Amino acid sequence: LTIIMNDFQERAPCVHASAAVQQLPKLQQGRHAPVANDIAYGVVQFSNPQGARIELLSHGGITGYMPRDYNPNASFVRMDMGSQREQQQQHRNSRVLSRWQHTQAGMRDPRDSEDAVVLPRGHSRAFKIVAAPPGRPPLLSAVDYDKAIILKRMHQLMEMSQQDHQTFTARVIGYNPGGLILTLLGYGQAFMPLSCIALRGKGRAAMKMQWTSESIERHLLGQAMEVAVTAVSFEKETVVVSERAARELHAKRVLVAGHMLEGTVKAVVRRGVVVQLTAVSHEALLPSERISQQIVPEPHVQGSFTPGERIVSLLLKPEERQLRLSTLELEQQPGDMLSSELRAKRFQAMERYVVG
Repeated sequence: LTIIMNDFQERAPCVHASAAVQQLPKLQQGRHAPVANDIAYGVVQFSNPQGARIELLSHGGITGYMPRDYNPNASFVRMDMGSQREQQQQHRNSRVLSRWQHTQAGMRDPRDSEDAVVLPRGHSRAFKIVAAPPGRPPLLSAVDYDKAIILKRMHQLMEMSQQDHQTFTARVIGYNPGGLILTLLGYGQAFMPLSCIALRGKGRAAMKMQWTSESIERHLLGQAMEVAVTAVSFEKETVVVSERAARELHAKRVLVAGHMLEGTVKAVVRRGVVVQLTAVSHEALLPSERISQQIVPEPHVQGSFTPGERIVSLLLKPEERQLRLSTLELEQQPGDMLSSELRAKRFQAMERYVVG
């Protein structure tokens, strides 16, 4: 059984599945009557489009039955909410139990289709026991077991977002009046409210769009987005993500005093050079007194920098109102930053240290 479990962990649809299993009921061993909500381990003896017959190695080799509705499914996380979700789940359970009774009686349910997913014979994995009618084979579910693991993994991603400021890649696969439906790292579906979509554009040019069906299909559908996991509900089987939160977390990772940042000159003003940062949607000021170790007259600043010019600089301690940069530490000789040619060479030498 230990060898089989190790093999299952290698083939499981979710990495780190063993950590998630710790949150599930312990695997039952020995020959005893199965109990609903137990976790059982078994091997497929026979399967067809209507379901599969499973030998439960964890329960002394007794046979269980899994209808096709409980086969593994890529859409592990449901988007249903509240009582609507509960009603749909009860409807699904009653429908599957009815089909299970038809199958036991040798009857073919007219809702069966020829293209149903079929688990291969000899396939071994864990199942959740959905029901254990007395005197009948237990009713098994692979998808419910998988959903529990996936939700646990999603919860781990949420903790990584909260504790380590980590963001993750998701792809928009659909939408509804309330927001976007995304697939997150291939694990399952997540929901993003429209209010959590980030502004489009950078700096002061960033704008909030009025999202309609047409604009979502034109600009977002099928696109990859960096998101943070903001909420996971095991009871409702929902995962909520946010692009706005992801950008805030990314900024926290990048905007650290001493980090080398890249940007472009947006404007030259009396106090110095306004720089549009590349890694984040923020503007920063390169003050005149932080440009060079040599004293820089104000007219010289106006003539030395041009809009669109590439800048590499150090971030000073972030302040509440404005980010401040410095390039004087990058000089080999005082005054290097006052020459566009020498400045470009120093920036090129420092680009390996750029963050973000």
